[in-house]
Amino acid sequence: MATVTVMKRYLPRKLEGKVSPGLVWYARQKTFMLSVSIPASVLLLFGPVVGRPDHNGIRYLIGSLLCPWIAALYYLVFPFKPYRGSPFLPSGTHSVDSSGPEVIRLVDLFKSPAAKSLLWRAAIKLSGILLASMAMLTLVVRHSLSWSLPSPWLFPGLMGCTLFCWIAIGTQLVDWGLKTWAATN
Repeated sequence: MATVTVMKRYLPRKLEGKVSPGLVWYARQKTFMLSVSIPASVLLLFGPVVGRPDHNGIRYLIGSLLCPWIAALYYLVFPFKPYRGSPFLPSGTHSVDSSGPEVIRLVDLFKSPAAKSLLWRAAIKLSGILLASMAMLTLVVRHSLSWSLPSPWLFPGLMGCTLFCWIAIGTQLVDWGLKTWAATN
């Protein structure tokens, strides 16, 4: 006997045409995005796996505490705009009417104090996850660990970790925003 899996609607029918399908797809991928971006952040903080190792305790500590906050700060300074369009498309914008009341509520939701609170909570959680992961890895490589600031992997590690933290926090923000928007409309 075959089983049929029915996908639950992410947004109600009346809201589906109000946002880009790509944005809904991105929010639906929250679990996948987090399961890729968090290990990638840890791996980039850890340093090169192949070749000459660069196990730097300062990078482990600074990166796990600083990178999620830089990513959250980006979203606080530049709130997420779901209708700004894609710079990679020839038209530059989505074919979505961005003047309706539901659409304006979504934009206001991403600028709200609740969104800012979510960003801080996400940064705290991500910092904790990274700090715990780096502490465990520090125990594994404790004999080859250095505590000097100059490190060949300092800049690439911190920048890569910040990028993947930005993806993780952005995914959580978009998922929360669309679910909250759907629940209030």
